[in-house]
Amino acid sequence: MGSTEAAFYMGILHAGEEGAEPDYEQAALWFGRAAEQGHALASHNLAYLMIEGKGIEPNTSRAMELLEAAAAEGCIPAAEALFRLHFENKHIPSDLDRATEFLAQAIELGSISAANILADWHFEGNAPGCAEDLTWRELSCWQKMGASKRRSQQAACGLPDWPARRISPQLGLVRACGKCGRCVCPGMDGRLLSDGLVDEPNAAAAESWYRRAATQDHVGAQIMLATLLSAAEAPSAVTLEEIFNLWLASALTGNSLAQRNLAECFASGRGCATDAAAAVRWFQAAAEQGDAEAEYQLGRCYKQGLGVRKSATTARHWFELASARGHRLAEAVLSAN
Repeated sequence: MGSTEAAFYMGILHAGEEGAEPDYEQAALWFGRAAEQGHALASHNLAYLMIEGKGIEPNTSRAMELLEAAAAEGCIPAAEALFRLHFENKHIPSDLDRATEFLAQAIELGSISAANILADWHFEGNAPGCAEDLTWRELSCWQKMGASKRRSQQAACGLPDWPARRISPQLGLVRACGKCGRCVCPGMDGRLLSDGLVDEPNAAAAESWYRRAATQDHVGAQIMLATLLSAAEAPSAVTLEEIFNLWLASALTGNSLAQRNLAECFASGRGCATDAAAAVRWFQAAAEQGDAEAEYQLGRCYKQGLGVRKSATTARHWFELASARGHRLAEAVLSAN
């Protein structure tokens, strides 16, 4: 590990990212040393500390300079941060034109989250006019780095299962693989909407961008794409199979909504062969995470013997859990017995 990377890692340690008690003053010192040597992610993290005034004097203008320099070096978190800062009207005045510029930059660098944000805008009808030219633009990142290449990159760095960096919906510290510094984790929810932006919903554009992010293993995009496709009046067999595969992919990550929808596919035979036992397994997986609808459906399975041996006691157990979460049908079943 070189001195620059070592300084960056010392910043991560002092920031409490490895479980230690945070010492933001020391974190800012080490991030600053790494940033001086051209470490883009260190510049991003130092900028975050400056914006929040953690361990260093608040200096938003200097933070913006650091972020723009890091983004110019290809730092995805910096481009995403610049988008959020210009969009949110929190730390600096909102500037939608600049926000859209940085959104486009983040997408061009390969940000799955930025693509998902753009999809959400079009899906909800909240795309600002300055984002219209992004609707069908063929951005080079999707040709340069497909899902398989991303996974290969993480595997080459010894990180096949652990996301190389973390992103939250808010500004925050990020860390990257010390070997390449560019591994990308699809971990940021893209639902950043503005009540003041009104436009006609564009389902076709939303589908295009959700599909791009979904192919990069973005769970939120997979769920939104499956939901969007399911809304069609008469989806074809091919579409139903695609919906099933989207629910399956996101269910395997542990998402309870996807698990419940996958169970419903197995129960009804939508996009797959009917398999009542598989439906029970996935309803149970979602129910164990507190999904009220899954708890109710699991109760029905036990009550009627669908894919599992009948058990009035077990059925009542799941109905009671669903009822406690306010599920009206579960309450009605319990009241009738």
